[in-house]
Parts: sequence; C-alpha cells; structure tokens
Amino acid sequence: APGFVDTHRHMWQGILRNVLPDGSLDDYIATVQKIFGAKYVPDDVYAGDYFSALGAIDSGVTCILDWSHIHNTPEHTDAAVKALSDSGVRAVFAYGNAQTADGRWWEAKGSKYPGDIARLRKQYFSSDDQLVTLYLAAPSLKKYLGPERASQITPVKTYLEQGFLVVGGTDSPVVPVNPFWQFYHFLTRDTISDGVYGENERVTSRVDLLRMITINYAKLTGEADIKGSIEPGKLADFVVLSDDILSVAERTIPNMRALATYVGGKEVYR
Repeated sequence: APGFVDTHRHMWQGILRNVLPDGSLDDYIATVQKIFGAKYVPDDVYAGDYFSALGAIDSGVTCILDWSHIHNTPEHTDAAVKALSDSGVRAVFAYGNAQTADGRWWEAKGSKYPGDIARLRKQYFSSDDQLVTLYLAAPSLKKYLGPERASQITPVKTYLEQGFLVVGGTDSPVVPVNPFWQFYHFLTRDTISDGVYGENERVTSRVDLLRMITINYAKLTGEADIKGSIEPGKLADFVVLSDDILSVAERTIPNMRALATYVGGKEVYR
C-alpha cells in the first residue's frame, strides 16, 4: 500500500501519552495546554516531536501534518523543526501559536508567532524539495451537542456522495496514533468508548477510505504527481502491511500494523 498520510497531529505532545486516559476536552486544555504546554522547554519539544514521528513511522505513516502549537519562544520552534528533520519522516510543519498558563497565547511574551515564519522560511525551508516543508497553522460532543447531533459529526459518507475531496487525520497524540483505527471508524462508525455513532454515515467502500489517507491528501496539497500512490516516477513512500486492508475482516483492522515502512525508497522501519 502507499505510505499513509495523516493530516492533523500535535507532535509536541508525544511524551505526554497516557497522562489523561479518561479526560475530557476541558481536562485536555487545562492539563496538557495550560500546565504542560506552558512549562515546556525546547528539549521537551524535541523529545515530543521526535517520539511522535517515530510512532508515525512505526504505524506505516510516511507523511504527517504537524499542527504545531507549542511555540513559546523561537528556541521551541527550532527544536520542533530539528526533531522532524532528524526523524526521517516526511512532514508538513504547520507553525502555530504558543501555550500559556492562562490560555491567552497571543500575550505570550517570548513567542514570535506568526512573524517568525519569515526566519523559518529562510533558515530551514529555502527549498520545497525536502522532507519537511513549512505552512502557517491558522468538546465531549455528546455532552455539548446531544446524541443526535453528535452522531452526525464528520459525515464522511455524505461528503463523498456530494463530490468533496475528503482527507483523513487522527489528531494524534490526543487520540490513538493508529491510522487503522481511523479507517475502521469510518468503515463502521464505531467509537473508542461509546459504541456506534451515526451508522447512516458508514463508508462501505474501502477503496474510498484508503484514498482518504493516501492520494486524496496529495491532491489537496497539489502534490498528487509525486506522492500518494505507488506509480512509476513518484516518491517511493510506501508500507508493507500485516493484512490486506481491502478485504480483511472489519474487527481485525484496528489491530493491523506496518511490517515495514519506506520513505523516499529508504527503509526506515521493520
């Protein structure tokens, strides 16, 4: 299969896995962002990004979009870029805001967001022909919306039927890093902790779901001519999977894994 693409991750949180095994969105904001995030030093950012990138590679994800909102100082930013570059993963570094104890990130004294993007472009991203590229990054649903409205969140089946270009993403490490769970969720609408939500929005075409996490993302970023599928002349980003994702039993999909991961033709995991 082509290497998987994940379009939404907060890589800096990789070293915080399991700190909130039963937390709500409010708990996440109060603990991960306002406590940990506000106290992070650049070495923490490097460790989190690097750990997350290796986790992606281990799962068969060869390209990620890092929605990075830990830029308390330029040194934090430099650490994030270095970790992604050192890991060997292909990444879109979406440069975002800082974290503060009161949540008022726009008042963070050490942050240079968004103006520092000019320095980043010059210092690290002078070429678009590299593994890491630069972009600017501009609740308990059932509790806040009610079960009926919550069940219709992310109506992927409707989007596809209406002709939208739909791409996937896990929001990892906030939720499980496993891209196979994402595939399984949209195939079955089963959730991690509360059963099936919106069975009417099940996507029955596994080919459509595979496209969501491979070629569709490449189309979205205007890069379908170089990645997103296994074809002559394209970048050799691909994975060897433990099962055939197009035919294996539904219940098996969340437990699938990558046996080997290649980025640019180089084996980076086995």
